[in-house]
Order: sequence, then C-alpha cells, then structure tokens
Amino acid sequence: HFALTCFAAGAGGMGSELPDAELYLTGGLHGGLAYTDDELRRVFSGLTEIELRRMTDEAPESPLFGEPFLWAA
Repeated sequence: HFALTCFAAGAGGMGSELPDAELYLTGGLHGGLAYTDDELRRVFSGLTEIELRRMTDEAPESPLFGEPFLWAA
C-alpha cells in the first residue's frame, strides 16, 4: 500500500499553484506544491486508486488530525 498527504489546489491559498517553469525561475517551492485530483491521478496512474479525498477539518481538541486544504490518498 502507498499513502499520500499533500496540499490541495484551490484550497484557500495553502500550497503553491505556480507552473513548473515559474518554480524553476524563482528557485523555490513557495511553501509547498498544491495538486488537483487530476494531477495526482496522472502522477500515480500506475497504481490502483483506493481513495482520494480532502481531509475533514478537525477541531483543535480532537484526537484526530484533519485540514480541508490537504488531500488524503
């Protein structure tokens, strides 16, 4: 099995959505890279997808972790 957590594109500014060329020019990741669901499916197309979803927001006092600007797969 393979698990993944990463920034979700279009999720309130968390993670950079700059094109690759811009990242190369600036020489930085600007806090991390954000991906769409289609981009993740393309990158991992050689694997069988079990689940790909946005995390559920969890309250600070929750024993669980979850932020809606992150993908869980």
